[in-house]
Amino acid sequence: MKFDSNHWWLKLAGWLTQLHWKACRGGDQSLFITKPTFNKIGGYNENHTIYEDNDLIAKLYKLQQFTVIQKWLTTSARRYHANGVWKLQFHFTVIYIKKRFGASADDLFAYYKEHIC
Repeated sequence: MKFDSNHWWLKLAGWLTQLHWKACRGGDQSLFITKPTFNKIGGYNENHTIYEDNDLIAKLYKLQQFTVIQKWLTTSARRYHANGVWKLQFHFTVIYIKKRFGASADDLFAYYKEHIC
């Protein structure tokens, strides 16, 4: 994935998406999942207003059925520009850590609404 920005951090963050690390997964990366696999993992958790893609990705990693396709797509950096690259990255990191330590979908959304929207 690439951002439509020349900011060095966003270039690095985009480059990191080619790695197979779960921490490099996230929004705007486009997921292609077969219907049988989608059904097998139980689909999206509809309790998630945000971060639903990471929940889905975690299920795919558990099945060992996640492959990074080595093709680039471009996504908008507008939220980074609106909020500030470092500030937004900090809040996305907090959300990631909160989820890792068991925060609920409602807690993640409340944090997102307070700090990002």
